[in-house]
Amino acid sequence: NDFRVESDSNTHMLFVDSGNNRVGIGTSSPDYLVDIESSSNQPELRLFSTISPDGSKTGGVLRLGLHQHNNTGSGANDTADGDILGKILFEGQGTDYTYQGGMIQVEVETGGGSATRTQQGTQMSFWTMDTSGTGNERRMTIDEDGAVGIGESPNANHKMSIYKASQ
Repeated sequence: NDFRVESDSNTHMLFVDSGNNRVGIGTSSPDYLVDIESSSNQPELRLFSTISPDGSKTGGVLRLGLHQHNNTGSGANDTADGDILGKILFEGQGTDYTYQGGMIQVEVETGGGSATRTQQGTQMSFWTMDTSGTGNERRMTIDEDGAVGIGESPNANHKMSIYKASQ
């Protein structure tokens, strides 16, 4: 059975959809595994530690991952070149559509499905959408060696390469 926590006005505060294994906070029809909806001007999601800081503490971690969580060393498939380890999407609402205004993504840059940890590198890229509205385009990449490419892929001979299209 579904599980619900409602306010006095029957507004869904917490909803667990047992059929689809989804949790809704502020909605009774979650579209994602965890779907949080708010009518406030600036909704926030907070991970917060109350331990006493001493120069070695971490306040919180948001973990995005792609793995089988077995760590058996038995030859099971591991992440490989091209796998995306995680994305953060920034979305907006147009007149009659939703669009992705930007994205931060981390993907495996080198290594096959049986590569060891020292044989796999990752890259982080930043994407935005221009007024053509055709979708996100990669604008900046930091590769596995720390080289930065803005407007183009990082150049192996330079720590930073910038490409500006002629006007």
